Amino acid sequence: MTTHSRTSRRSLLALAALAVFALAGCSDSVAPGDDFDAALTGQAAEQVFQAIEDNEAVQSIAVLGEAFPSFATAPIAATLPTAPWHPGDWSAQRLSALQALPFDPTVAEVLFPLDYLGTTWVYHEIEGVYVIAPDSTDGPADGVRISLYAVDPILHQIVEPLTYVGYLELTDEGDATADAVGISAFIGSTNVLNYVASAAVTTSDVTFSADGFVSDGSTQVNFELSVNLAPESEQAAIDYLVYIGESASNPDRSVRLEVDADGLAGTMSVTLTVVHDGHTVVFNVSGNDLEISGTVTHNGVQVVTISGTGDNPVFLNTLTEEPLTSAELQALGELLLAVFVILDHFDNLLWPAFLVLQIPAFVL
Repeated sequence: MTTHSRTSRRSLLALAALAVFALAGCSDSVAPGDDFDAALTGQAAEQVFQAIEDNEAVQSIAVLGEAFPSFATAPIAATLPTAPWHPGDWSAQRLSALQALPFDPTVAEVLFPLDYLGTTWVYHEIEGVYVIAPDSTDGPADGVRISLYAVDPILHQIVEPLTYVGYLELTDEGDATADAVGISAFIGSTNVLNYVASAAVTTSDVTFSADGFVSDGSTQVNFELSVNLAPESEQAAIDYLVYIGESASNPDRSVRLEVDADGLAGTMSVTLTVVHDGHTVVFNVSGNDLEISGTVTHNGVQVVTISGTGDNPVFLNTLTEEPLTSAELQALGELLLAVFVILDHFDNLLWPAFLVLQIPAFVL
């Protein structure tokens, strides 16, 4: 992975989070509606993901992921457009990369070479890459172990001297229908990250999904994620659900992002739903390169109308039919910026699965 590729992936996250809303303005404020507080909603979204931001394993992956070993015989690179709202370009590039897949959907892929099974990988400070530890036998029998080290999450660099803090275990969980990898991270003896990610490739599409949890030791954040790309019909769909609580259907707090793109039509729709303290806020925007339209609802009541273009959106207070003030726009922008940060953390969290499964639509 290169710095450019990580930047490219973030451009998709910016699109998905509707970064076009992050407009200028400054004030402590409340967005339109009798009880809709965009700033409070943004704080709730941030709280959902505090366990991710403070997770030492995720921080280590974010810095050291560049040096992780690649287990595929012929990994493929791919890029994303940098424009924030150009669904036709985004779909075309994703689907073009997918068409280059060397996979035969009737043949199961081998995720780890036989001579790697049971091995432990350690960071080589001079080479700046991971290598197999001499005489290592403590890795899982059906996968590998990768050592994790202390990092500075602000400066995005390894702490010196090199300090071991825990490890990742990557195991082959696939079957005849899909390749799948199990990802578990331990800091000390505490399991702070656990999920299974799978990739199903057919003659018409490819689907990546992940299901599991991440924890800071006190708060557990659950997630259910899926991405589907179909090259012939030029369709793309993203569905990210992240929540705190006993179930996805009745969470204490949750954030859900859904994106649907049609490359043939050059259209895209984005829905962002935030649930907190008994309230539900929904951003719903759709459009193409020429125009967008959408709404913001609070507990089922429309409070904002969205129109214009992706580069120049127009926001109206539904109650007054007047443009939002700069303070109100700032509140909305901070909420959506929080979602952007959230997705960036997930980008790091999922990197080991992207790397192992080696699908160019996701290894970006």
